[in-house]
This record gives sequence, C-alpha cells and structure tokens, in this order.
Amino acid sequence: PTPVYYSVLDGDDMYAIAYYYNISPQELMTANPLVDPRAMGPGTTLVIPVTLTPEPTPTEGVDPSPTATQTFSALPAPDCYPDALGGLWCFVLISNNGSDAFENVSGIMELQQGDETRQETALTPLNLLPPGQSLPLVAYFKPPVDQAFSVSAFVDFFLPVMPDDARHLPVEILDENINIDVDGMTARINGTLQLPDGQLNPSYVWICATAFDEEGHILAVRRWESEQLLAAGDQLPFEFSIYSHGGPIEVVEIMVEAYKEGTSGE
Repeated sequence: PTPVYYSVLDGDDMYAIAYYYNISPQELMTANPLVDPRAMGPGTTLVIPVTLTPEPTPTEGVDPSPTATQTFSALPAPDCYPDALGGLWCFVLISNNGSDAFENVSGIMELQQGDETRQETALTPLNLLPPGQSLPLVAYFKPPVDQAFSVSAFVDFFLPVMPDDARHLPVEILDENINIDVDGMTARINGTLQLPDGQLNPSYVWICATAFDEEGHILAVRRWESEQLLAAGDQLPFEFSIYSHGGPIEVVEIMVEAYKEGTSGE
C-alpha cells in the first residue's frame, strides 16, 4: 500500500494523531522509531501505518489531529486572589463541549505586571474531563506580585480517552449535602461514595469541589483524596470544607473520579 505521511502541526501530539487514525499510540511510535514523542516539533514527518482510503488524507491538506487551540475556545480572564505571603492564586473554568472525554488537561497562565511577564503551568484537580463537564485550571504565582497586574490563560495540552479505556470507573455520589455558612466564606460538604458491583477496585478516589460567587466567578478549589480504599459494592463516607479566597460563596459544584492504575482497554 502507498504510505500515508503526516506533517506535525503546532500543538499536535502522538496520542491525538493516533486517535484520529483509529490506531494505538504504540503502533504509531513503532512506525516512527526515530521520533521522540516528547520532542517532536512542527514540521516533523510521521509515517501513519494505515491503508489509504478514498477519503481525504493528510497529504491532501487535511488537519487530522485536534489541537488544544482548536478543541478549547479562548478562555476568559482568570479569577485571581492574593494570599497572605504576597503570592497569587488564579482559577479559570474550562468546558468540554465535545462528545469525547479528555484527560491530563493542562494550561498556561501568563501574569503581566509592568514590563515583566511570568508564566506558570495550570493543572486541573482531576485527571478526567468527561464530555459536557467543566473543571477549573489552577495556577499559583509565587511572591512578589504587584498590585497592578493582568492574567491570561490558555489550554496547551490534553489527551483523548479511548472509547474502550477501562481505567476510569463509574463511582456515584449518594446523599450529597452542601452547607454554606452564614457569612458565605466557608462551605461544608459531605456525602457517600459508592462503586457499583462488578467494577475493579480503584487505586484512588478524588473529589473536586469548586466554589462560585453569584456572578459565576471561581472563589476556591479543593481536591479531597480518600485515605481509605473503596471496593466494588461498598460505600465510603466523605466530609471536608472549602474556604473562599474572595467574597461570599453562592454555590459549590463537585465532581468525583475513581481510577484504576495499570488497566487498559485491551
């Protein structure tokens, strides 16, 4: 068969390219043994181990792999709050409006103060971003930070989750209860986690809580991590608090993630 070639674009990665062509990342890496997946830059030519079809191919100018810029629209200005040490916490909400789940989403936040520009990596509290869901990107700028500043953000990396991926487990939240204090500066969260029968036992269980004010600005983010293992069919109670960095909390949204390490879809 005639070889298929693809010229890497800015923002591409092997996982996204392999996902587009419906092959495994390992197949793509095997076909390109001299290419370092972590160091390939724009213009790198990859051999795609597939058979040509009548459909348009990358050699005909089609961009096959989703990039962070294409998948995530421009982000609003992050919500930022100085701390007692003179540093700055920044949060911005990202939404997955597509039909596929993503994992390991990260971004860059850029702080501009006077003539100085600083960048920090921004991460989500959970690894999995399901379709139709949102998670905050979180970054911290070490002191000193001037009183006059501006911060912008963009998503720079993500991996698609393969349809047959068995690592992420369907955990449920039962009896969810969120109590916001009178002054609105603290919210107390409790409930019970349940893993359905027949599932694998997860390596970890995390809960992400995101607090918003009445205008939808992020006030705080916290990740709760279980100190106990959750087995299939069992229930696990949880309880923790989240504290506002700014004004009164109006609403708190929570998401849960259960993950089994070393599990593939094969």
